[in-house]
Amino acid sequence: MSAVAIIGRPNVGKSTLFNRLTGRREAIVDDRPGITRDRIYGFCEYLDTHFIVIDTGGLSFADDPITTEVRKQVDFAIDEADKILFVVDGREGLHPLDKEIAEHLKKKAPEKPVAVIIAKMDKGVDPSVEAEFSALGFEPIFTISAFHKIGIGDMLDWVIEGLEGIEPVQGFGIAVVGKPNVGKSSFVNAILGYERSIVTEIPGTTRDSIDTPVKIGKQWITLIDTGGLKKKSRMMKEAIEYYTMLRTVRSIERSHVSLVLIDSSIPVTRQDKRIISLVEEGLKGLVIVLTKVDLIPKKMRKKVLEYFQNELSFVSYAPFLMVSSMTGEGVNETLKVAIDVAKRRRMRRSKKELNRILRDALRRFPPPMHGRKVVRIYRIYEEGPGRFILYMNIPEALNSSYIRYLERSLREGMDFFGIPIRIIPKGERP
Repeated sequence: MSAVAIIGRPNVGKSTLFNRLTGRREAIVDDRPGITRDRIYGFCEYLDTHFIVIDTGGLSFADDPITTEVRKQVDFAIDEADKILFVVDGREGLHPLDKEIAEHLKKKAPEKPVAVIIAKMDKGVDPSVEAEFSALGFEPIFTISAFHKIGIGDMLDWVIEGLEGIEPVQGFGIAVVGKPNVGKSSFVNAILGYERSIVTEIPGTTRDSIDTPVKIGKQWITLIDTGGLKKKSRMMKEAIEYYTMLRTVRSIERSHVSLVLIDSSIPVTRQDKRIISLVEEGLKGLVIVLTKVDLIPKKMRKKVLEYFQNELSFVSYAPFLMVSSMTGEGVNETLKVAIDVAKRRRMRRSKKELNRILRDALRRFPPPMHGRKVVRIYRIYEEGPGRFILYMNIPEALNSSYIRYLERSLREGMDFFGIPIRIIPKGERP
């Protein structure tokens, strides 16, 4: 699994490129500089190669606290990335800050492949603009418009050249993820200690995760554990949190189902929700595992479960399970549910049934007009697990609320227990 970092000064189009590569709109895009401060993770697939994309805040070298923090976050991304996309603004031309960033890259990562991405070039290649940015001293140089999809293919050809693919796992890959101190290691140890049908335990590092093949009944699974980080005295807290999150992202991407572990003894946190959103973004099977239930009095457990189900209502399709790694309570049931979700995720749905559900949904609530044009939806196609292509005449006409309505219709008509859904509108002539 490989990571590609998008860096550049503020307001050059980094988030627009990120959204184009990952197919989502969750990175904030705004004309005001400095909108993106935190790192944002996403998944990209191109020609059967999967990799992680890291969007970063606008890099500059002032001494104020916010700018210093952004620079620290960008440096983390540079350290971990296998390749770097250095984005510049083709409309504004070469900026003095672009030169400063180029010098910073040469000192910070002298051996890493860096491509200069000339963004906002809606009319395509301009040799004079490329010549201007060649002064930065990096090759190759790509001219793109992320908004209009110009030049993206050539850029991605360079990105995937030499990148590692996802390493295969044996059977179903089940990732054990969660923020620090939620009990991931204890949970994995409980599985290995309580499950009597284990045939083999062969721990081996796969870059940032520990894979353990396990046989449960007749079914092979591979537990993908993010493991622990050795805290070096010189490693700051922010760096530890960064690398922990990146390991989590890699583990999710390699999995078929992700078990998101959440400490049931404390309120849900923003980081818990962020990890769940990463599983949804990757369209992996999702199981919410509430750990340390032995710390909760039995008479309070129902209320605790209801609290988490309410706080995480945006994934109401996912199973919620309570476990105690100390006593083994719920551990085996969690594995059985995870395997069940993995099998459901692998199933191909009937084209006929999918389109019947679509027609019924359209009859109940037709899509809104696009100006004076009638919006026509022709058919739906399952491209992969949880990923559906909606063929229609005006793809840009569908707003997010109508897409969510169609997703609900699919869930009501078919079994998507534990499986995220994404519907992607695509243009097609009748």
